[in-house]
Amino acid sequence: MLTAILAAATLAGIHAKDLTPLKDVETREGEIVWVEGGKAAFPIVADMGNEFASHAAKFLQASVMEMTGVKVKIVGKAPEGPSVRIATPNPLDSALSVEIGPDGVALSGNGPFAAYDFAERILGVRQYFDDKEGGRSVVKTDRIALPFAKWTDAPVYVCREMHPNRLSWTYHFRRTMSSYGHAVHTPRWITEKEGGDYIKTRPEIFELSANGKRGVSNMLCYGNPKTLETYVERIEQDIAGIRPSGRFVNKERKIITVSQDDGSLACKCEYCQKLIDPSLAPNGLYAPILWRHFVPKLSDIVAKRWPDWTISILPYHNTCRCLEDVHFTNGNVVAWLVTHPGLAMLKDRRVKEEEEAKMREWYRCTGRKIVNWHYLVYPASYTPAPYLFGDAIVSHYRDVSDIVAGTYVDQYSLKRKGHELDLYVWFRALWNPWFEPSDVYDVFCERMFGPAAKEMREIVRLTADGWKRDWEVPLVSLKAVFGVSYPVEETRRMKALAETAKAKLAGDELGLRRFEFFMKHYWSFFAESEEYASGGAFQPLEVMKTAEPPKVDGVLDDDAWKPAKGSAFVEGVNAEHVIKAPPDATEMRAVWTPGYGVTFGFRCFEAHMDKVVRNNPPCVGNDQVEFFIDPSGSGNGGYLQIAVDVNGSAKFYKSRRGAMPWKGEGVVAAAKSYADRWELEVYVPFDSIREFPGARIPNLGAVNLKWVGNATRMRYGEGTTKRGYFSRLFTKFNWWNNHTAAFGIFQFKEW
Repeated sequence: MLTAILAAATLAGIHAKDLTPLKDVETREGEIVWVEGGKAAFPIVADMGNEFASHAAKFLQASVMEMTGVKVKIVGKAPEGPSVRIATPNPLDSALSVEIGPDGVALSGNGPFAAYDFAERILGVRQYFDDKEGGRSVVKTDRIALPFAKWTDAPVYVCREMHPNRLSWTYHFRRTMSSYGHAVHTPRWITEKEGGDYIKTRPEIFELSANGKRGVSNMLCYGNPKTLETYVERIEQDIAGIRPSGRFVNKERKIITVSQDDGSLACKCEYCQKLIDPSLAPNGLYAPILWRHFVPKLSDIVAKRWPDWTISILPYHNTCRCLEDVHFTNGNVVAWLVTHPGLAMLKDRRVKEEEEAKMREWYRCTGRKIVNWHYLVYPASYTPAPYLFGDAIVSHYRDVSDIVAGTYVDQYSLKRKGHELDLYVWFRALWNPWFEPSDVYDVFCERMFGPAAKEMREIVRLTADGWKRDWEVPLVSLKAVFGVSYPVEETRRMKALAETAKAKLAGDELGLRRFEFFMKHYWSFFAESEEYASGGAFQPLEVMKTAEPPKVDGVLDDDAWKPAKGSAFVEGVNAEHVIKAPPDATEMRAVWTPGYGVTFGFRCFEAHMDKVVRNNPPCVGNDQVEFFIDPSGSGNGGYLQIAVDVNGSAKFYKSRRGAMPWKGEGVVAAAKSYADRWELEVYVPFDSIREFPGARIPNLGAVNLKWVGNATRMRYGEGTTKRGYFSRLFTKFNWWNNHTAAFGIFQFKEW
C-alpha cells in the first residue's frame, strides 16, 4: 500500500484518501526524474532569508534525504534547466499552486504551502508530530520520478493561527501563519514602556477597584470618556509614526484591537456602574460598556478617519454576551470569540448548539465572519484520557464555514497532555474540513506502526468512539469519562492491545520510538481507570455521625471529633506545575449531625509559622484552605466552594453549574495558630445547601449516602514561590483542584 502513495509513476498520491480533496487537477503524459542512482538531477531554489521559504526548502531536503539517502542542494538563484522553485510567500495569501513539467517543479502562490502540498501528494510524506519522536513518515525508494501535473488549492478558513506558534511541525507544516493581526489583552498602559506616566497623568483611564484605587491592574476603564480619547490619540500617533500604541495597532494589516486585560471587567466608577446591566450577569454583566458604549463610538471615529481599517474585538469573561440591540453598522468590527469548553466538548450536541449559536449571534452583530478562539488544553487539563475528537472537529468546521473566518488555536499544555493527532486533524480541517478523520487514522496507523498497525488502529478506534458517547451532563467528570466513555473493560482491552503492539515492534527502533511517544499519555489513563473501577483513586473522606456539632473555635479537641478519621493530603503542585509530596502535612476530617450540618476540621502543619502570610484582605494571598462540595454526589459538574484563611475569614463561591445563588448562609469558621501548625474548623448547615440541585441531606441515617468534593491548602510562606504551593486531598491525576474530574468521595457514616 505504501508504495502506491508515492507517485513515482502514477497520480495515486494526489488523491490519497487521507488528504483533503482537490477540485481541479490537470494532468498530461510524461514525468521528470528528480532522484536516481544516488544523485539528484536538480536543486531546490528558495529565499533562505525568508523563514517560511527556508523552512519549506529544508523540509523538502530532509524528506528526500530520508526517502533516498540523497541530499538535494538548496540554492538561492534558479540555475539553467529544471529545479524545484519555492516562491517567497505573501503571509496574507494562503492560495497555492503546484506545476510539474519539463522544467521541474514550480511551487507558487504561497510557495511554502505549495511545497508541503507537493510533499504530501507527490512524495507521499506525512508529518504527524516532531521529527525527534519519529513524527515524519516517508516512503523509502531509490528513484523519484515526478509525473507532469498541475493543481491549485486554497483554504476554507483564512485565519489559522496558533499559540505558541513556533513549533515547526505544526506552525509551518499544518499550513498556518499569522494571518489576522489581532493583539490579545492590550494595551498594557500601566507599564512605563507602553503608557509612560499615565498612572500619574491619566489615572482615570484605569479601572477603579472595589478598594477605591486605580491602576491595581492593567484593566482599563472603558466607561470614562478619557479612555476613548487616549485610544484615539495613540492610534493617531502610531499611524503617523510618532509613538507606538502599545501593540493594539497593527499598521501592516490595518487592525485596531479592543481586548480587555486577562480577566473580568469590574470597574466601580460612576460611568461604568451606570452602563452595566445586572440582568445579563454573569457572562454579560459588563458587556454594555464595551458593546453599547466604547466600541460603537470608536467604530464611528475609525469609519470617518481610517475607513479601510478594522476594529478587532475580544468578547471575554463577563463581556462575552452578544447584545440583541447592538449592531455595528459601519461594517468595520470583527469579533474574536473565546470559547472555553474546548473544541473537544463540541462532541456533545448540546455544547455544539450553544457554542455555534453564540458565533452566529456575533456574526449577526458585526456583519462579518468571526474568528473563534479554541483551546486544546480544555478539557485535556481535567482528565488523563487521551481522547480523540476528530469527528467533532470536522463537524464543527463544516457547519460554521458560512460565519467563521478561522480559528486561533491555543495548544498550551500539548506536551503534558498529548493530542498531537488531534492537532494534525484540526489544521487539516481548517484548510478544508471535507474529509473523514477515520481515513486519517487508517493511514496514520499503517504508516507509523507497520506490523502493529492492526492493534494500534483498534486502540485509536476505541479512543475516538468512546469520546463520542453522550454524557448525562456535558461536563468532564470521573463518572462521565470512566463510567460512560471509557469503561474499565475497554481500557483493559486497550492496554492488552498496546502490549501486543509493543511486542510486534520489538527490534524496530523507529517503530518503538513512535509507539512510546504516542502511548505515553495512555498509561496514567489506564491506571486511573483501574482505580476508578476499584472505588476511587484515594480512600474516601469518612464523614462520621455525631450527636451534636463540635464547637467552632479553631480547636479540634471536642468529644464530637473523636470518631472522625483524619485524611492526609497526599499530592501537591507548585507554581511551576510540578507535582510532588507536600512539604508540610495537612489533615482533614469531617463529622455530621442530624438536623444540623457538617463540620470540617483541618490541621495544617507548618515548619515556618513566622512566614505564614496572614495580613492581606480575607483569603487574598493569605495562607488558606479551600474545599469544594457537590452535595448531590453526582459528580456532574456543580459544586459549592468555601475558602477560609489562617485568620478564620471565609469567602464563598459556586461553580457556573451550581445553579443556585450561594452566600454561605449560616456557615461558621474559626482558626487558631500554634507553634508548629494552624487549625481550622468550618461548620456548614444543611439548610444552606438544600437548594443545590439534587442535594442529598442525611437525616437520622446515612446508608450509602455520599457527596463528592476536594480540598486544597495554599501555602505562601517559607520554601514556596511567590505564587504559592498547593497541596490537595483528591487530585492524583488532575492539574485542577476545583474540577469534578479531580473530586473524591465524602462518605457519610453512622459509626
